[in-house]
Amino acid sequence: NPTVLIGDTLTLLSDLATNITLFTNRQVKVQAPVNATVPMPVIASPSTVGLCTAWSLDGTNSAGNGGRPFTSWTWSTTAATKINSLANGNVIHWNARELSAGSYSFTLTVKNWLLQTASTTVQVSVSDAAIPSVRIQGGSSVQSIGSRDVALSAVAFAGCDSSRTPSLVWTITPSIAFTTTMTSTSTQSTFIVSGSSLAIGTLYTATVTATDTSNQQINTASVTVQRASQGLRAQIVGGNGTHPAGTAIPLDASPSRDLDDSNASLTYSWNCINTDTNTSCVSMINNTNSAVTFATKLALGNYLFTATVSRLAKTTVTAAMTAQVVAGNPPVISVTSNSANPVRLDRKLYLTATVDTDLSSTVFQWSITGGSLASSNLQDNLLSDLNSPVLVLKKNALLPSSTYTFTVSATANGATGMTSVQVTTAAPPCCGTLTVQPGDNGTYVLIAQNYVSSTPGSLSYAFLLQQSDAPALPLSDISMSNQRSTRLPTGNLILQVVVYDMYGNSYQTSIDYQVQEQEDTLTGLEILEGFIQDIEAGSADLGDLSPLIATILATSTGQDGLVVRRKMIRLVSDHIGDRPLTQMEIIRDMGFVDACLDPATFQSKRDTTINMILGVDALQNVLSIMQQIQAGVEAADLQFTDNEVINGLMSISGHVTAQISQTSASSNLTQIATNIKTFINQFIASITASMAPGEDPVIYQDDQIQVIVQRVSTSQLEGNISMSADGETGAQFPANVVNGSQYDSVGINLVKTASNPYASSSLIQVASAVVVITILDSDGNEIVIQDLQDDIVITVPLTGGSENGTAQCLYWDDDMLRWSDYGCHVIDVVDDLVFCGCNHLTEF
Repeated sequence: NPTVLIGDTLTLLSDLATNITLFTNRQVKVQAPVNATVPMPVIASPSTVGLCTAWSLDGTNSAGNGGRPFTSWTWSTTAATKINSLANGNVIHWNARELSAGSYSFTLTVKNWLLQTASTTVQVSVSDAAIPSVRIQGGSSVQSIGSRDVALSAVAFAGCDSSRTPSLVWTITPSIAFTTTMTSTSTQSTFIVSGSSLAIGTLYTATVTATDTSNQQINTASVTVQRASQGLRAQIVGGNGTHPAGTAIPLDASPSRDLDDSNASLTYSWNCINTDTNTSCVSMINNTNSAVTFATKLALGNYLFTATVSRLAKTTVTAAMTAQVVAGNPPVISVTSNSANPVRLDRKLYLTATVDTDLSSTVFQWSITGGSLASSNLQDNLLSDLNSPVLVLKKNALLPSSTYTFTVSATANGATGMTSVQVTTAAPPCCGTLTVQPGDNGTYVLIAQNYVSSTPGSLSYAFLLQQSDAPALPLSDISMSNQRSTRLPTGNLILQVVVYDMYGNSYQTSIDYQVQEQEDTLTGLEILEGFIQDIEAGSADLGDLSPLIATILATSTGQDGLVVRRKMIRLVSDHIGDRPLTQMEIIRDMGFVDACLDPATFQSKRDTTINMILGVDALQNVLSIMQQIQAGVEAADLQFTDNEVINGLMSISGHVTAQISQTSASSNLTQIATNIKTFINQFIASITASMAPGEDPVIYQDDQIQVIVQRVSTSQLEGNISMSADGETGAQFPANVVNGSQYDSVGINLVKTASNPYASSSLIQVASAVVVITILDSDGNEIVIQDLQDDIVITVPLTGGSENGTAQCLYWDDDMLRWSDYGCHVIDVVDDLVFCGCNHLTEF
């Protein structure tokens, strides 16, 4: 929230600054930049309206605010009777019959915080007939970049009879191919124009015609569509590097291409400059007009090679490469990447260096220059060492809109060679708008439009809702649809859209929106039962539940609250079934379940038999959901290490454990606790199997459960490994706890739950967290650790202090269903930390 404004005075505080004598004036006045951003106002409006049609003027799509909200919106109009009552805002609503028949002009003037203003004017004709109103969202023109599809959204309303809805038909001239028109509601329509079918340089006109079928009155709205050229891209393979004297230097510009037509034929022109003498060496190039060639007979020194790429009337582009010719026989290095430029941010980047020398006797060293990395500590961005022939960067280590130079040197036989490659990342989608329109039957339509991508391919959209400080809830899966029809809760809301391109970049837009409270307030149970009826009728899906959860739970008390939570959990279970799940569905469904597991959910089940039955049934369904989600993750080939998936499943596991610990004796609940433990172990095994030795641990922690998963080399086990973010819980392993000749690396994992999941089956009062430590092989299978000659030392913090009794070290015996001290004893108690010695691993 920047607060500095044009005209403000900034004062340098002398007591906080050094070298104050460098400044001739301790105050400076903030002035507008010389080339300040100028607003670009846009008015979305119908061109013609009926005499009694409600309509609006919408300036939401105006651009050029300079990075902050516009400071003023000023409207003016030739409609003299209305001029004094025009509000200053981005949208002006007109009621029916406010204007007599005629033509009117409306002007919007916007001002940004840089004190720049601009205006735009539209003409609106008011007819004395009952014609429908129709307008296309956004400005009067739309541009497609590359082959990206264009989504045009229209809003229409009928004439004087509000019960009628117009039909909408789209056309485009000159005629081209397009995808099927999508209609979200009776008054909303989206037209998808296929970007690949648009001819560059041709101006198209898209028209939507609204027809009132009762009286055949029609109205139209139009927008121009044009495809912009992306031009040419020149690229030389190999990058900068060193080359031994007397060898041919390969020159390869074949990856160059026409970004609008990847199959187009290009012309090439090579040039060479000796940068030491500033003289031409083009005669040393074998073929200056070929995409692939080589240079020979170059003397020792530094050279600059350029490839100029052309096609027809397009602007030519040039790529450059430097080469150093050196004496001796340094290794010749080539670097390959697992991804072409621009690289995807959401995937690991592998750069592999190969040399013409013996790999085992070659010493490598990588360096990175150019753009900033996600972490200021270089090693935190890597999954490999800088002296490895393969450099591996973590997902999202690179930042959007950046260019990086990766340089690798290789030393062998006393000589050092070097080469470098450039890696670029694409800019994220940008600069569109999110608007909200009332829909049918109490719904609202969220529309995202005018987002631009710097990369080819279509954009995808995900809509979210946030209330107060609560986490945002998804209103939809990620899809190519740029609008979402949904119900919204009452109150002040934050509506969001996240726009994704094909390279893993994203851009988020948020708007404030207020939904007025309806006169008739339903109970949470009534809302849920009505929602279930809508699902059964096919008029709603589970995604529509997101904005209703808070209202449903807040208005459900007593036994109704338990019934509501049970029905919601059952609803999620039925929805998941055996079908594959998308990642958005997984995260959303886990959010539904977790919302039903607040600490007070099942406390009343101690009071009555019926409540206990309801609680047990709900928890059994939760376990079923978790197992179905795990199967869905595997079926969709999603990453188990995705933080949102881990966080959701682990949070649910902790809350279920907490609910079980509060419950009276029940064999059903003991079995649920055992099944939850099995589920967590299976989930951890899946994560462990996907990790590399030395990779950063996967950690989840909340007030109920803590999970830490990591893979280490076998030699690392012979020491004290802290396996907890609190620095207290951990284990010290004796030498040869596993067979080092059999296992090069192992997964070592810890699960700590704040509650005792076996409280209903044992009278022993547990005075600490319950800790599970397991060791897994490379396939995620548990290595049984038992009957060791030397103890494993396990540190467990007490939760109730050590002054009220004598500590015991116990483990849970799954066969006997009780706590046992077999193979375990207390070594010491220090400051509420109990040091236990055990000759096996299990649940302590």
